[in-house]
Amino acid sequence: MEFPRYMEKGSHGAAANVLLGFLSSWAAVQTGLVWGHGITCDGLYGAAGASLMMDIQRAHGLEPDGGCGPATRQMLNDEYGFDLETEARAAGGTTYFFQPDGPPVIWSVGV
Repeated sequence: MEFPRYMEKGSHGAAANVLLGFLSSWAAVQTGLVWGHGITCDGLYGAAGASLMMDIQRAHGLEPDGGCGPATRQMLNDEYGFDLETEARAAGGTTYFFQPDGPPVIWSVGV
């Protein structure tokens, strides 16, 4: 199954948790705090994740929309070596990807 192009606030599942793990690590480096930076790796890409994503997007000159679309994913790969699709496929599981202009896309490894 093709990997969805966008992950918006409200997305949830295994791939969302992978992205939250990256954001948690990024926030820890930026703040020096291992805990208390607002990210919980609970599988829900919510307000805290979108807020940190906007910080990353601003820092790299992207439109700070908080979503994780093609331009943001490319930047994460280029700047941090983080490939969301590769990491999500390795993690397995199912994810509901909320889209900016349509219904959610349900994605599972191996489907």
